[in-house]
Formats: sequence, C-alpha cells, structure tokens
Amino acid sequence: MTPLHLLERYGPRESMDYDVAVVGAGPEGLATAIRLKQLAAAADREVSVVVLERVRNGLCLAPPHGQTQAPAGTAGRFGLSVQAA
Repeated sequence: MTPLHLLERYGPRESMDYDVAVVGAGPEGLATAIRLKQLAAAADREVSVVVLERVRNGLCLAPPHGQTQAPAGTAGRFGLSVQAA
C-alpha cells in the first residue's frame, strides 16, 4: 500500500504536540514528569509533558482511570492528567 492509499482508506492520523515525552509510567517516569513540571513552574514557564506507557497484545498496562503509582493528589497538583487508554 502506498501512503496515499492508506490515507484514502483510513483517513489522516491524529497528532498532539508536547514539549517532553516520558516513556514509562512507573515511579521513575512519573517522578520525571512531576519534576519537569516543578522546574517549569519555578522558572515561570509552561511545559507540556506526556507520559507514555507500553501496551501489550491490545491490553493497556496502565492502572485504572484516575489511579496512579504517585501519592494521592500528586498528579493533579502538578498539572498532570492521568488516564488509562
């Protein structure tokens, strides 16, 4: 299939722009995302951060909606939205 044929068959891809992409939603990934938001806030700057988690066999390994490995309320305080896909 050519790119044009794929575009005609499936339509355009969706995309979102982020300043930083953190791969892995484990403790280190979440800590990295939070720390980046803290540093940006301290510098009075806005930074968009996305945390990506691996999917195996169509099953998302992320925790249920609204639950994270971070302490309760931590993600919201730093402008992180946590959702399972």
